[in-house]
Amino acid sequence: MRTTVGLVCDVRLGLLFACEVGLILTGSSPRIMVVLLAAMVMGWVPLYLLRRWPETLGQGWWFPCADLLVTVLTVLLLSGAFENAFHLVVPYVLASALLVGIVLRAVQAAVWTSGVVSALALVRTGQEELSSVVLVASVLGVAACVLLGDRLRTQVREASRLSAEVAATRAEERALAERLTIARDLHDSLAKSVHGIRMLAESLHDSLASENHHDVGLSRVLLDSADEASREARLVLDGLRASGEDDVVGALTQEVVRWSERTGIEVTCRRGQAPPRVACRAEAMWQIQRVLGEVLANTEKHAQAQCVDFCAWVEDGALHLEVSDDGVGLGGQDLTTPPSGGHYGVAGMRERAGQLGARLTIESQPEPGVGVRTRMSVPMTALTESGGRQV
Repeated sequence: MRTTVGLVCDVRLGLLFACEVGLILTGSSPRIMVVLLAAMVMGWVPLYLLRRWPETLGQGWWFPCADLLVTVLTVLLLSGAFENAFHLVVPYVLASALLVGIVLRAVQAAVWTSGVVSALALVRTGQEELSSVVLVASVLGVAACVLLGDRLRTQVREASRLSAEVAATRAEERALAERLTIARDLHDSLAKSVHGIRMLAESLHDSLASENHHDVGLSRVLLDSADEASREARLVLDGLRASGEDDVVGALTQEVVRWSERTGIEVTCRRGQAPPRVACRAEAMWQIQRVLGEVLANTEKHAQAQCVDFCAWVEDGALHLEVSDDGVGLGGQDLTTPPSGGHYGVAGMRERAGQLGARLTIESQPEPGVGVRTRMSVPMTALTESGGRQV
C-alpha cells in the first residue's frame, strides 16, 4: 500500500512541477504560484502520514477537506493560467482521484468527487473554448479513477493478507521440518541410550533381587528413574512428530486416554458443546500438547490422585481445556514466584500459553474433592494463525 501511494504522490508532484515551470515561463501572478506550492505540500502529506501514522490517514475529515480545497483551487486557477494548462490539470485531478480512492472511505471519496466535478463544471462555464466532450470525459475519468483506487486498495490488502499467510505457512513448515529432524536425531542417539540404560538397570535389579542384596532398594530406584526417563523421551519424540490436527479436541482427548492407560489413573473425559471438528495448526498443537503433558506429568508424579477429570470445549471464540484431579493439591506452594531448584514446569506452561495468547490458571483445592484444577483458554485465531501474543 505504501509503495502504491508513494507512486501516485510522485505522479502528482511531477505534474504540479510541470505546471510550476509553465507559470514561471509565462510570468503568471504570484497568487497562483502560492496555490501551486500548497498543492505540492498536499501531494506530499499522504505519503508522510502513511509512513508515520497510517491509521489516521482515512480517519476524520481534515485530510479529504484540505485536499479537496487545494484541488479545487488548482483546477480553477491553473486551468486558464497559460496555454494548454488544462491538459496538465486534468492528469493531476485523475491522479488525485486515484489517490482518494486508495486512502479514503467511500463517503469521503464521494464528497471529494462531487467537489472536483463541480470545479470542472465551473471551468467549463468560464472557458467557452473547452468542449463538452472533454469535460464529460474528465468527469467520467475522475469517477473511474476513484473506483479504480478503491479496487486497488482492496487488491493490495488481499495480496498482503495472502503474503502473510504464505509466510506463516512456510515458517510453520520449516519449524515442523526442524522438529522432525530433532526427533530423528534424538531417536537415533539419546532415546536409544536411555532405553539401553533402562535395560541395564532392569538386569541389575533382577540380579540383586535374586541374591537378596541389601542394595536392591537402590537398584529399584535406579530402574524406576531409568523407566521414567525412557517414558519422557518417548513423549518428547511423539510431541516433536506431532503435526496439525483436524480435530484438536478429539486428539487431546485421545492423548489423555493413552496417559490413563499407561499410568493406571482413572480418567473421565467430557467434551462440551464443541463443533464436530476444530482444526489446529502444527505449532499451536505442539504448544497445547506440551502444556497438557506437563499437567498430566505433574499429576502422575506429585498429586497422588486416583481420578482425573478432563474436559475440552469451544465457547466464546476460544478453545477451553480443564484438568482436575482428586489429589493432595499444591500444599501451599506459591506459583507466582520465580522457579527455583530446577523446577521450571509451571513457568514453561505459562510461557507456552503466552506464545498462543492463551489464559492459564492453576488452582489448588478450589473446592472439596479437587486437588488441583488447571484451566487454559486458547483463542481460536491462535489455532489457525501464526504469531500469538504474550499475556
